[in-house]
Amino acid sequence: MGLHISKLRTGIVFSLVLAFVVTTAVALYADVPQMLGALARFRWEYLPLILALTLFNYICRFFKWQYFLKRLGVHIPWIKSLLIFLSGLSMAITPGKVGELLKSYLLKSTTGDPISHTSPIIVAERLSDGLAMLILAATGRCSTVLTGRCYLSCCWSAWQVFCLSRTGRSHWRY
Repeated sequence: MGLHISKLRTGIVFSLVLAFVVTTAVALYADVPQMLGALARFRWEYLPLILALTLFNYICRFFKWQYFLKRLGVHIPWIKSLLIFLSGLSMAITPGKVGELLKSYLLKSTTGDPISHTSPIIVAERLSDGLAMLILAATGRCSTVLTGRCYLSCCWSAWQVFCLSRTGRSHWRY
């Protein structure tokens, strides 16, 4: 056990050193004074709000993950589900977030559910993320160009998509 922890510690230290070297190299390659100026102009009082909204986003995404698991009939304690969900976040940097299929593999090793049964959750997450991005983009566009009527139209469209997804869900089951 001690050997495993020392290897893990070595890996973490190596990762941190590598991250520092890469960050330094990028800073040196980029225009350092311009980067420092951008950091100086950043309104740091917004940082707690940014972090809180990011945490809220991940909490909402976890509830969406739980909802999809429930819809597929995958029974897993929520702590294990949370750990699997969080492990998938480490794969979010892969192209198309395809590395998040790790969650399906971990579900298989935990619950015995086949990957073919749980991998559609990853696709559903990407589709719902795409829909959310479209709604956010439309809302942002409407709030800068048109007001009121366009914003209400975007909200109404989002509500209709939500209602349609709720009523047609029985046809999506395998």
